[in-house]
Amino acid sequence: SLARFRAFVQTEGTATAVWNTFWVAAVVTSITVPLAFCYAYAIQRACLPLKGLWRLLGLAPLLGPSLVGAIAFIQWFGTQGVLKSWLGETSVYGPLGIVMATVFAAFPHALMILLVALATSDARLYEAADALRATRWRKFTTVTLPTAKYGLISAAMVVFAYSVSEFGIPKVIGGNFPVLAVEIYIQTVGLQNFGRGAV
Repeated sequence: SLARFRAFVQTEGTATAVWNTFWVAAVVTSITVPLAFCYAYAIQRACLPLKGLWRLLGLAPLLGPSLVGAIAFIQWFGTQGVLKSWLGETSVYGPLGIVMATVFAAFPHALMILLVALATSDARLYEAADALRATRWRKFTTVTLPTAKYGLISAAMVVFAYSVSEFGIPKVIGGNFPVLAVEIYIQTVGLQNFGRGAV
């Protein structure tokens, strides 16, 4: 029945967890996708030395679970962190830490999509643009971006979904900042309320 859904909506703090989850995912997406696009563009189109090494560095966060990145940010920016002064009075525990660690964890997923999107664009369009003496900026806006459009959309959807479903990072570095993934864990594992967790 819909009774569980009504109870879920009426539960105190639910709206906060939903709102927090979606605004954090939107911020992570708006940071990660442009960063990954610039990185992928540099690897695919720039005269960058050691491209294989840069590609490997960009994909390196895939080698460990997201918890490792969250723990690393705690080591660097936590209460005893070496770079704690960089954050001023702001604590890494909470939304800032979640955003930083999730951007780090989601970056390689967006990068893989955008590397393929930029690698598979039609070279004939660039030849035509060169023949028409288009400027670099014009080629970028009329050829590169339109051909990478679906890659950008796919990367944004993957990063947003990754951020919404991420559990480890908010659990480790989130402090008392409520998000849906942690609330589901609390309901199912902590309170043994599998119906509420399923909702």
